[in-house]
Amino acid sequence: MSQLLFSPHRTIIVVGHSMFFREVLRRFLSDDFRRTDPEFCRRAGSRKMTNCGVVMLDLDPTRAIHEGPIASAELVLGTGFEEGPGPGLLGGCCAAPGASTDSDEVFEDSPAVTPRRDGQRPP
Repeated sequence: MSQLLFSPHRTIIVVGHSMFFREVLRRFLSDDFRRTDPEFCRRAGSRKMTNCGVVMLDLDPTRAIHEGPIASAELVLGTGFEEGPGPGLLGGCCAAPGASTDSDEVFEDSPAVTPRRDGQRPP
């Protein structure tokens, strides 16, 4: 955040993961903005932005980091917040709730799983 606040540039584009931006918003929204738009601020700090989402921020460089230098934030270009907890980190994992528990189905023809020397597949 310090790099953004003290940059000589008027416009800066930051690219990152939606969970990174959720944490930035959670930590650095100003109290004034939290009072102005409490519902947006609640969702910004607790929900993941949609994939490829864009948020436009106005920073106040006169505010210290601990004072919340984000003076305002707005989701743009059709960006929204995802509702519900979502699949989380296990979303693409065969161990995720609701995924197949039949290991033969998952690994049967997988080139990444090589048989052991005795010809058996690992458990």
